[in-house]
Amino acid sequence: MENRNRRVLAAGLATAGVLALGVGAAIGHDGTKDHSAKDHSAKGKSSSAAKGLANYSAQRTVTVRDRSTGEVLGMAMVRQRGQKLTAKISVAGLEPGSSHANHIHGEAPGARPKGCFAPGGHSKRHIHDFPNITANSAGVAYAAFTAKVDERVIRPGTFWMVHAYPEMHGHKAAASGESHAAMPGHSHGGHGSNPGIACAPIR
Repeated sequence: MENRNRRVLAAGLATAGVLALGVGAAIGHDGTKDHSAKDHSAKGKSSSAAKGLANYSAQRTVTVRDRSTGEVLGMAMVRQRGQKLTAKISVAGLEPGSSHANHIHGEAPGARPKGCFAPGGHSKRHIHDFPNITANSAGVAYAAFTAKVDERVIRPGTFWMVHAYPEMHGHKAAASGESHAAMPGHSHGGHGSNPGIACAPIR
């Protein structure tokens, strides 16, 4: 019970953290301004994919949940204005000092949605890959990113996945070849599986 109370408290702090980040200037988890992500969007896109985004505007604030237990670990905010994506996340219950890969996932527009808790497994397609997030001494990671995207992020089946390990040495998460049935993951710098440990369904 004591451990659960600590996790609930940490999740509360994480929620307060993402709300404190607000919707203004992006403040990264290391305290630096504008922790902008490089464009690691899903492959095979073209400029034509961005058509129809000029007047698109949407925002969602969602809960981050443990993929094994469903327990609330924090919150995330996703806002899209045209091709500009502003994304902020706060996750508790992590190992202090640990770093974690994190990505926006979702099937191609028009395809059948496969969310992070979907029967049969979640979507392995990446809409955008963010830099690693790092937990503080209390095991809470705060981060804010801005990125350019070529499709609507806020739509059925999209989600923000936090993985067990960081991406290392510039290796990108693989979009296929995942073998862990209960908790699918991605390539961990070429060193085995990197399972998803927390997920925030965006829609």
